[in-house]
Amino acid sequence: MWIVSQDGRSIVNMDQVYGIEQQGSSITALLDSHSYKALGYYYTDGKAASVMEQIITTKRGILHRGPQEYKTEYLGSDDVVFRMPHDEDVAV
Repeated sequence: MWIVSQDGRSIVNMDQVYGIEQQGSSITALLDSHSYKALGYYYTDGKAASVMEQIITTKRGILHRGPQEYKTEYLGSDDVVFRMPHDEDVAV
């Protein structure tokens, strides 16, 4: 699964990161033991938590081959792109 950052300037392959972290109202990808990549910023911690849940749900859908939700698109057989939503597009 690929994640496109909120500003559209970065794309991260979930299979090549150590993890995705919520740090307050921001979401970052841990690239290695010392490097982070910002994926999105939200007005509240609750909105960031909601986006984290969307990422988890999307990843589970891939693992279970279920229907994809949220802002995803298929690029190929198993390639899914999750686009980080803008703050105003997130409901808590």
